[in-house]
Amino acid sequence: MCGFFISSVSFVILYVLLEIGFSIYIASIFFILTNIILSGGIHEDGLADFTDGMFGGKNIERRLKIMSDSSIGVFGTMAIVISILLKFVSISQLNVNSSTYL
Repeated sequence: MCGFFISSVSFVILYVLLEIGFSIYIASIFFILTNIILSGGIHEDGLADFTDGMFGGKNIERRLKIMSDSSIGVFGTMAIVISILLKFVSISQLNVNSSTYL
């Protein structure tokens, strides 16, 4: 239910920005920012912890220790950047004719 609320608010912002004349690229950035702000960045934090642990640790104990650490590593940073870029490219490829959404 929470995901539906976050996605709905993000979509409304995307739709309104397209209606008032913003480009799909700017609207996509605001869509992604809204998702991150409303969720508290919890998904990005989890992705960073997971990738740091999986690619930074050589054994299970070390991986778990890395995942529980509050600092972000190189693999986590790269994962977040790639994730946000993929979201941006995907959303910006939507049909920009906003009247088709409703």
